[in-house]
Amino acid sequence: MPSALGSVLRLARRVPVATLAAAPCSSRTSSGTSRTHYRRRHQRHQQDQQEQRACGCGRGAAALGLTVATFSQLPQQQDEADGPAAALVATAEPDDDVLDLVDELSAWERVEEARKELCSFGVSRHPEVLWREARLCWLQAERLKEQQQLAGDAKTLHARLVAEGYACVQLALQLDPACGRAHQWMSALRYARAELRGPLARLRCVDQLRLDMERAVQLLPADGAPRTMLGMWYYEVSQLNWVERQAVKAAGQTVPGPAECLSLALHWMMEADALYASCLNDLMLGKTLLAMGDSERARTYVERAARRAPRDQSDVKAQLEAAELLEPWRD
Repeated sequence: MPSALGSVLRLARRVPVATLAAAPCSSRTSSGTSRTHYRRRHQRHQQDQQEQRACGCGRGAAALGLTVATFSQLPQQQDEADGPAAALVATAEPDDDVLDLVDELSAWERVEEARKELCSFGVSRHPEVLWREARLCWLQAERLKEQQQLAGDAKTLHARLVAEGYACVQLALQLDPACGRAHQWMSALRYARAELRGPLARLRCVDQLRLDMERAVQLLPADGAPRTMLGMWYYEVSQLNWVERQAVKAAGQTVPGPAECLSLALHWMMEADALYASCLNDLMLGKTLLAMGDSERARTYVERAARRAPRDQSDVKAQLEAAELLEPWRD
């Protein structure tokens, strides 16, 4: 994939982790609603099992001519290690406080501390745990890239982290196709995986990245982060030169015209701006408006990005870029 389009996923890591630590209550509400959904499903599953056991015991006792008193004296059957009880443990509802702490640590890219907290769930098959594990794998893999250490053992570790992260988010989506966060992180890990497979794989995943983000937008209506990511996708596509656009088209991918891309980028970023406060979204709004020739409005958003108090690592990085963009206006 051309370098301009690839940067949307490199920047994307700063959006989702920022949402839970810095977004308004609406973002946390959507996450809480998702957890409530899993909790209720788990409780229904337990209730169904109890009813099935009760019915089974009643039929068995009647068939054997046992009374309630004699049945109560029989030893209780224990579930096998790989039976229903083990399945319930594997998908047990994770503690919300721990998940919130993992999100906050991830927002500041404190990967080791976040991973230590996430390990408290053991080997979990819960989607809310799986997509967070995928996020940590991706953050750690990106850190290796930023440090330019992709050689020897570091290169092997990077590939393993990407593979593990992709497997985690893929399993999360298999268990719950309606998990918006998993779709959001699938876009990042899908591209990281394509990078390892070569230029053709990167070109062929362009449309799927957009579809991942669009699905996240649909499933997270009160969350601005997926909208920022989708807007960034359109902005980066608008910056492709003619040769790069032809290469993407030759791979069978959709490449809207530059003007259409900028219009759609502005649309999604404005929607995000109405949902949460983000230095990154402000910065991207400024860059989009600047590309559209509206320098006055662009300056307003870039200045706002530079003024906001940083709430996470993404804000810090966005502010550094905003300060650089403001230099020509200050001369």
